[in-house]
Amino acid sequence: MTTPTDGSLVTNPREAAGHTYLTVASINVGRSMGVLEDWFKCNIVDKGLKDVVILLQECPRHLTIQDTYNGFTVIRSAKNPRAPNPGARELFRAAILIPRHCRITQVQQQPEDIAVVHASTDNWRAKFVSLYADKLIPMAETIRGLDQAIAGDLEGTLILGGDTNASSGLWSPDTFTGSDADGKWRRGQDLEFFLSENSLLSVNDVGAGPSFIPYDATRTPSYIDMVASRGLHWVKTEMTDTIGDHRGILATFRTMGQQRKAKSRRDPRKTNWEVFDKSIGKVPILTPKVSSTKDIDGWAGKLISSLRKALVVSTPKNKAAGKTRPTASWWTRELDQLRKKLKKAQRSLRTTHRTGVPDAGAREEAKQARKDYNKAIARAKGQGFKKGMSEITEREASKFLKYKHTPRTEYDKEAVLSYYIGEDNRPSPTVVRTRCPSLLGPLGGEIQAAELERMLKQIKGKRNKAPGWDGASYEHVVRAMEHPECRWRIQFTKLVETCLDWGYHPMPLKRADWVLLDKGRGVGPRAVRPVSLTATTAKAIEVLLKNRISARTTPPRGVHGFTRSRSCSTALEAVARVVHNKDKDGLKTALCTWDLKSAFDHVSHDHLKESVIKATSSAAWGEFIESYLANNKVVLDGSSRVRTRGITQGGSLSPCIFSIGTYSLEESLRHEVCAGERLVLTVEPRIFADDALAIIRALDVVTLSRGISQATDSVESWARRADMATDPEKHEILCLTDDTEELLREELSRERPEEGASPEVLLKTWKQSVVSTLLYSVEIWAPASDLKWFQDKCTRLEACLGRMLMGCVRATPTELMAKVASTVARPIWWEARRRTAKYWLHTNDTECPGWIAKLLKKWGVAHPEGPKERHIGRDWDPPRDLRLAPEGIDRDEGSSGTLTYYSDGSLLALSKIRMEVGSAVVKVRHNKYDAPGWLEDFRPFKIDGPANICQAEQLGVLKALQWSKEVIDQGGEGGDGVKAIKIFLDSRSAIQSIGGSKETELIRLIRSLVEELTTANVRVCIAWTRGHAGDPGNEASDLAASIGRRGEAGNVRICSVPAPCDFTAREIRQRAEVELEERWEKKARGLACNRIGLTYGREQLKTITRRCLRARRGPRRK
Repeated sequence: MTTPTDGSLVTNPREAAGHTYLTVASINVGRSMGVLEDWFKCNIVDKGLKDVVILLQECPRHLTIQDTYNGFTVIRSAKNPRAPNPGARELFRAAILIPRHCRITQVQQQPEDIAVVHASTDNWRAKFVSLYADKLIPMAETIRGLDQAIAGDLEGTLILGGDTNASSGLWSPDTFTGSDADGKWRRGQDLEFFLSENSLLSVNDVGAGPSFIPYDATRTPSYIDMVASRGLHWVKTEMTDTIGDHRGILATFRTMGQQRKAKSRRDPRKTNWEVFDKSIGKVPILTPKVSSTKDIDGWAGKLISSLRKALVVSTPKNKAAGKTRPTASWWTRELDQLRKKLKKAQRSLRTTHRTGVPDAGAREEAKQARKDYNKAIARAKGQGFKKGMSEITEREASKFLKYKHTPRTEYDKEAVLSYYIGEDNRPSPTVVRTRCPSLLGPLGGEIQAAELERMLKQIKGKRNKAPGWDGASYEHVVRAMEHPECRWRIQFTKLVETCLDWGYHPMPLKRADWVLLDKGRGVGPRAVRPVSLTATTAKAIEVLLKNRISARTTPPRGVHGFTRSRSCSTALEAVARVVHNKDKDGLKTALCTWDLKSAFDHVSHDHLKESVIKATSSAAWGEFIESYLANNKVVLDGSSRVRTRGITQGGSLSPCIFSIGTYSLEESLRHEVCAGERLVLTVEPRIFADDALAIIRALDVVTLSRGISQATDSVESWARRADMATDPEKHEILCLTDDTEELLREELSRERPEEGASPEVLLKTWKQSVVSTLLYSVEIWAPASDLKWFQDKCTRLEACLGRMLMGCVRATPTELMAKVASTVARPIWWEARRRTAKYWLHTNDTECPGWIAKLLKKWGVAHPEGPKERHIGRDWDPPRDLRLAPEGIDRDEGSSGTLTYYSDGSLLALSKIRMEVGSAVVKVRHNKYDAPGWLEDFRPFKIDGPANICQAEQLGVLKALQWSKEVIDQGGEGGDGVKAIKIFLDSRSAIQSIGGSKETELIRLIRSLVEELTTANVRVCIAWTRGHAGDPGNEASDLAASIGRRGEAGNVRICSVPAPCDFTAREIRQRAEVELEERWEKKARGLACNRIGLTYGREQLKTITRRCLRARRGPRRK
């Protein structure tokens, strides 16, 4: 906070009569870091401002990559891909700098070119918005972004600042002269309407000069920068100079503290009923004319307003509690005298200290006075406690002994609304209907006097209840309904009849204000319980509608919640009877309960509508309930959301509708199986609101177990249909005898697999989530990390995976479980080595640094400095005369102008890192294989060094192209007339790699030759042929490749290719397996499994582990 005194800003809030102040700065730095640093030094550092919020526009590039700046946290807007200037589409053109000591309570989704953040301290809580309005973008689009930024925040403290690129009389001394060449005044008019609509006040100091002074002297300075606020007391605004073309705005506000002022209730017991009756008597007796649903909304609003007006003029607000310190019950007049005596002795002692005259008597007097005072307090407290305990009542004793937890005073309202209501705040489209469907008859006809009397009788018993958001209590509604002139009663009755006739529930009756109660457990939104306060008039209407809909329904005998003549006590009667009888009749009994997660807030509206239609046998009630549930508004501390699911719990009709929605659950749970006249299985449900219980009885434990499984499946299926979810951790099964409990536990363990995720889910989660998260950017940080520390940490994590896979306890040795896990999932440190080597040796076009090559050599790579196959991304546009046919082509007869080749590769692995690789090209004269001389020549090649089969196939294509180039260059054997080249091979991956996005050295050579040949007007076709399918050309090339691999013939040529990535991975794998065994021998010496002789090799242990996991997936043997 900063405090203004004598026109300057200071940092100590206590220096200005105890007030605290908030300073907000807004500046457009024009993407210049120099402008920002100079302004920051002159206005923040030199003035000593430590608590200031800065709204930036056109941020420097430095702030686009840094999250902090000089002790401030940077909150950036979203980029604008639709910016007219292409260079601005990759920039963050608005940002907010928040001091680090401020609490950032929420960072919502950032609109384009608008930064939004919620922040608070001990003295203020506000939302800050930084705006950059591009002059080339219509102001309507910018205002849509502002609507998104402050959506739902209707009453909270808000500060908006930025570069508007607009002119207005609100922040400019100029007036509109009729000329608006640049359109700034028209843009400003739109922004003016937005400010007034959201109660925002501009705080610019128009007398301090323009905020934009262009470098070009021929251009006119203008007032386009603006700061506006809501909910804060503005003190002053000053303009600060910069070295850029925009001046900074420094606005100061006086804060009122973030403690929300509690609303004062109006106590109906203090109502002046004569004044209330006089005001209610002025309500018009004639009902308004209704031609659309919009008229019904207005009628309902006027009815609520008339009751509130009578309430305001007749019922005073409760006075706030005074600030005087309450006196304890044990305090006495004697203690007052002793305290005065102590203060007097202390003053005398301070006087002697100031004069420098030592007085031992004064010191002893003060010490004795303190002892007497402390002893008197202890004695008075003891006597007061004894007296209070002797006079305490039973109610006071219960309250005194009740556990009291520390209530939470802070919560994130947006998080609470998102958890209970949902983040999707888009209401269903509201269509104003102008045609009345005439549903009054199907919905029960006109309201009878008996119905009103019953409704009044029901709400008369609800005295001293909390008022709704309209401030009215039930006593006020009853008084208005019983007024002698019946004006308000007539309006109330006709409104309800009109709503039923139109099948429409008015919008003013759908608002609910939330009050949060602390549960004393849980964290975040789950630590509070919302209580809805609806308008009291709406509650009275709901009571009337609930009575009508309840009269048309017949609830099943297992539903007890919000049902006439039933309650929680009636639901427990059958449970108590079963517990009393236990298993005396020979049937095994279990009580099962199921928990639904936030059922009232997540139940589907479609499910409730269908349930009401089915229960009432009336589509008209379904239409009305659909209108009742749609677009209910929830307000919490100024923020609002619209319900798209769930019900409001503070009313009377919504719990009744939810109870009707549970009818189908009761029907699906109730079950009975008989064999002749003997009962085999019975499921008797008891449902109270969102709590479901079932009494399951069966002839034996096996049948009982199956009944429990079927009942659980029924509950979960019903919950899915209603868009709800169950919480399996809170499901409970209670058996009435120990024998039944033991047998049931054994039976359930046989029926179902072990608890926890399946091995497939565990391994998939491990590879896709755990490993990918841990090894993010491992190529950069792994070479510089402590390898031993990383390997130890990874081993512990892998041991957790092994325990979960095998179902072992936590005491199982870490090394043993890590070894088991390594048989089915590659160790993390092993994968880290493989990724690091792949990045530095095979995906990077730069040379590997020497220190990294040394590290890779330690990890098992024999020659990291040698040639490696590098996959580099390249965009290659194939020539028009090149055809790549991985799907194959139809072979036509050979012609004199076509060269036909078959190529193939051959590989034989001698060990994990030793292999023989060969390649060959066969030249075919024409495709008539039955004619003699169809095989013209062949060339076998032996690859000296590591390679894979794809490289061998690519080498064959390269050699075929080189052979064709030789024929064309020599001009012999028809070379002058070569028009096309056909190359056949049996590897689709090799063909696809030639036209792919990754380029290796072999692919680069192939592409270069193809471009050279096609430039000479020679068509090239590289096509696939099925291998070992009787094609003589393919069989000949396969035989020639084998010859080349073995190096048998004298004409075998030796070639070399860069070492592939999979060979490097095999080298790392060989070294990692050796290290695994060495670690096991070293770490497992003291383990019992090692002492008894666990000598299985890695492959044997892998086989055993996989067999165990397959056995765990299947059902257990009985």
